[in-house]
Amino acid sequence: MKLTHFLDTINEAKMAPLYHGTKIISIGDIIDSNELAGSEGFRGSNYGARASRSYRAAWDFTNMNCPGGAVLVLDQLKLAQNRKIEPHSEEKQMSSGYLEEFEEIIHGDIKPLDPYLISINMSPKDAMKFANDRDWLDWAKIEYGNDPEVLRGQILALLKHPKLNKFIPRGQGLPQWSWDL
Repeated sequence: MKLTHFLDTINEAKMAPLYHGTKIISIGDIIDSNELAGSEGFRGSNYGARASRSYRAAWDFTNMNCPGGAVLVLDQLKLAQNRKIEPHSEEKQMSSGYLEEFEEIIHGDIKPLDPYLISINMSPKDAMKFANDRDWLDWAKIEYGNDPEVLRGQILALLKHPKLNKFIPRGQGLPQWSWDL
């Protein structure tokens, strides 16, 4: 491989979007606050928001302990202009066994989020089903403390968001929900 081809490959990877999977119970608060907050890491330190270069890995995360959610598509090039983006790897247990997940840690909270947000990828059919199902709304309150009416309103507002499903990676589709918890 020629050095110029190798450098082109690296630069292309840095221009690709990053994907952040989030559950249905969190997406409304993220969009309402216009902030993607960092998560607590080992020893209580804020490692920043986590994202993946894999749309599928972000999609799989939306179904962990929740029927589904959304994948936020983030502009890596814009983020890199004023945020440190650090590669991170950890082993996670998924339904198909253990998976070595390669993530990017975007240091610090991303606020405002909107300039970096390319798309909110979510199945409108599944989101509507969740929003209109009292049992699921009550489940969200019991499991996560979400106010059912606020959550329902957030989901319905997301279905009208201008960035809903604006960019879906070729051959990937929308995250499919798993209703069997």
